[in-house]
Amino acid sequence: MIGITHSDLDGLVSAMLAGIHFGFEPEDVRFARPSDAQHGIIDIIGQEIVVTDLPYISGATYWFDHHLSNFLDKFEGILGVRETADSCAGILARVFEVPGYGALVSETDRIDSLDLTPEEIFEPYGYYLLSKLINEDFSEVNTVQFNHYLMSLMKDKGDHIGEIIADPLVEDKITEYFRMQELARPYLKQQMQSSNGLLLVDLRGAPSKIYTRCSFMYDPFVFDGGKDSGVMVRTYHPGLDHRETRFQVVKNPLIVDNSPNLDIGAFLNTLGGGGHPYSGGVTIDTGETDRVYEAIMGELRR
Repeated sequence: MIGITHSDLDGLVSAMLAGIHFGFEPEDVRFARPSDAQHGIIDIIGQEIVVTDLPYISGATYWFDHHLSNFLDKFEGILGVRETADSCAGILARVFEVPGYGALVSETDRIDSLDLTPEEIFEPYGYYLLSKLINEDFSEVNTVQFNHYLMSLMKDKGDHIGEIIADPLVEDKITEYFRMQELARPYLKQQMQSSNGLLLVDLRGAPSKIYTRCSFMYDPFVFDGGKDSGVMVRTYHPGLDHRETRFQVVKNPLIVDNSPNLDIGAFLNTLGGGGHPYSGGVTIDTGETDRVYEAIMGELRR
């Protein structure tokens, strides 16, 4: 048995908890993008699979997810649990009653539901800083290796975040993160445009993949020009060949009772993506960029 999960904090914690219950190790976990699952390009022939924090993958034995936009009637009857929750990890911790990870799961709930403060966005610390070390670009070999290492570390250390942060390899990643943050922030400010409550961040011309890392997604909300914006639309090419374009749409987590009254994940699902009510994404062929951009902007401006 193996796990397949999303390469973010919720994905890693969910797969770790599933592994504890079903008996597979962190090294037995593979990573996938939500769009890969939606488009059916993941090969799992001949293996028993537990999918966590992703859309359903055809042929999987168990499926656990908390993204309402993924719950289609055709998937009824599949083993596992699908329900709305702050995180997929929270579902697994409750269903499997795994002890020793209360703080890790509650912080994953908080981070995945964007219950964030200006202070931690501006200068990440604790579990939120840990989440920033996870690179969603798992095509890089060192990303997969670090994900497996971090899952093993969290499994061994439980709720002892101080010991996790003090691990030498994690400390190296933290140093690297803040170095990249120093490089990325001036470029992000340069690429920001604010108009009528919408914050547009166009990173399609980014000279390095450093600038498009999801680790820096929320940084524009703490800059002048971004603080009062209700929603951000972030655009970039996830691959070096620019064959695909990704749109991420995120409500400002620092504005209480944020508008617009739109379920972002459900709307993006109509365009081939998905996500949460307050954030989501869609990956498309670059030739479809103008059409999808107009659809997103038209919905946000309604």
